[in-house]
Amino acid sequence: MVTCFPKLDKIVLETEMMSDDYLKCYADLYRVTKSADGVWCIATNHNSRGRLTFDICVHSDGLLAACLPPKGARSLIRRYGETFTIHQDAEDAMVLLFEESLLHELADVLKLRRRRKLSESHKEKLVESSSQFRFGFASKSEKVV
Repeated sequence: MVTCFPKLDKIVLETEMMSDDYLKCYADLYRVTKSADGVWCIATNHNSRGRLTFDICVHSDGLLAACLPPKGARSLIRRYGETFTIHQDAEDAMVLLFEESLLHELADVLKLRRRRKLSESHKEKLVESSSQFRFGFASKSEKVV
């Protein structure tokens, strides 16, 4: 058993057949991070409250758990009631369960943090524009004070 959300001590997520780093398969699209307790999660754009972060974790085979602020979670339940199931309702967060197959469809609704993808031409422009601000190598003849 893995505890996913440290502030909500009553929430215990079961990962039966999935490995702990299962969510790393989404790392090419979304920002996947490892929390302090060793659980891999997909980060959201919701502002954290103290030590409580709002993110997406594995719940069981085929189900993901979204830890969200209460106001945002209630709004999602009103709009997409058939999609989400309330797993935990606390004063500082709600945990909603949903099918993993719907993750890409719900990415904007859940405010998932996407990975930046730069084109090669954009990367070249960034390298050129920042080149004048790079530190050069210190030569042996220069004295560093």
